[in-house]
Amino acid sequence: MLNRIMELLQVTKNIKKILPAAFFIVFILWQSVNAEPLVKPVDTKNTFILYISHLFLPAEGSSTPENGTNDFSINIIQSNTIFDIYHFEEHGKQGTFDLETTAVYFNYIRQIDERTAVKAVLPFYYHGGGFMDEYIESFHKAFPGDGLKNGGREYGGDNEIHIRYQAAGGGPDINESFYGTGDPSFFIKRILIHSNPGITGSLGIKPQTGNKAFINSNTTDLGINLNADYSAGIFYFYGMAGYSYFYGEGFYKDELEQSRDYMLSSALGAGIALFDSLYFSIQFYCHSSLYETEIEKIDYVTIINSYSVRWQMSEQFVLQFCFDEDPVTYAGSDIAFSLRCEYTF
Repeated sequence: MLNRIMELLQVTKNIKKILPAAFFIVFILWQSVNAEPLVKPVDTKNTFILYISHLFLPAEGSSTPENGTNDFSINIIQSNTIFDIYHFEEHGKQGTFDLETTAVYFNYIRQIDERTAVKAVLPFYYHGGGFMDEYIESFHKAFPGDGLKNGGREYGGDNEIHIRYQAAGGGPDINESFYGTGDPSFFIKRILIHSNPGITGSLGIKPQTGNKAFINSNTTDLGINLNADYSAGIFYFYGMAGYSYFYGEGFYKDELEQSRDYMLSSALGAGIALFDSLYFSIQFYCHSSLYETEIEKIDYVTIINSYSVRWQMSEQFVLQFCFDEDPVTYAGSDIAFSLRCEYTF
């Protein structure tokens, strides 16, 4: 119990170091024009330990705020990952991924003109034992019959961290919390057809800046995507297709058998604006695997289901809550909760 309390205090301490200045900007700069669009795609990030440090291409919409505006947002994601030893032993391997990740993303968007915007994203990651294991297991037990499957979490200790993978050349074996600043990402978005339906394209780059495994990827990542969206009354529909290329050796090529240096991604989503200030959406984000380990749940495509609600608290301020899971292929985090605050000035 004491160890759990100390770990929670450590997470809080680390986050407190980087949030005060950001929240100062959000709540003090209160003169604005129009906020980021209430109706928009979900900005998904795969927080599974094998993907979190790579570039991810978000789905983009064709609605924009006024020219010359600046949008600052903070996205805090708490995700729980369990990948127990039996998934590995079935294929004669040894390993486990049992951890909880706190990810904090600082996002800045500058609207250059009515069709063009640039964005910068700076992430901070804390990998530890977390606190959600017992709550997830209790939730699973509450279902009728034998309850829902725990995905192997019952075979490991609750709220502990263990990242282990043994390949022919060795591999990581981590059982202590660690944290650091991830590689920044930069995007440019251009609305190609500004109508209904709208067509949007974007380019992204994540330069190689750090050298810490599971925090940085040790690669320079490039990405391009094409988006389409359509509004019909209170309904909103959108889709995305993208391609990312990872240049460099990377931390995971030898130890974790990362055999591909590219990733294909796509997304489909729909939402409904029931009120002028409240928007609900569901999104399915799919991407190919970078790995060929012979372990199906690592080599499968990942299908991230996102369920989101956005609330426009004022003309300048939007609050978003979202949770993600992959109940189809189980090739992502077990569950992730995110809270996002957006402020335009």
